[in-house]
Amino acid sequence: MRKGICVVCGRELAVFTCKLCGAFIGPACYDPASGTCIKCRKGRMMP
Repeated sequence: MRKGICVVCGRELAVFTCKLCGAFIGPACYDPASGTCIKCRKGRMMP
């Protein structure tokens, strides 16, 4: 798992990868129930 800056909020340390769009995301922007970022969870998948 790669680490870096969250692509959703730009602040958090990205430690998760969205299983739909592949974005590197931080804990605040990750939905563990679905394994997706908050944008994909809301149905607005990032390109």
